[in-house]
Amino acid sequence: KVNDITGGELLKTSKRKFTLIGPVSKQDGKTNFGFFSMGGLNQQGIMGNGIIAVIHCEGDIASARIKKLKVSDPKGNRKHARYE
Repeated sequence: KVNDITGGELLKTSKRKFTLIGPVSKQDGKTNFGFFSMGGLNQQGIMGNGIIAVIHCEGDIASARIKKLKVSDPKGNRKHARYE
């Protein structure tokens, strides 16, 4: 069970302020969440490698799998992102 989700260091060190959407936990065990930021189109977004989110789970053993990751630039254009 997901208890909480917080922004990771990559978001915290950005000049933009990010807001969490969710988390929404479903009965099938899936949890949906996202982060968004507001600001001018000329304001630089985040760049580089790092932790975007920290997921806090309940229980002794937690298994997690990312099914979908969407990243966009300040204009809403999708950007390539990789997760490990």
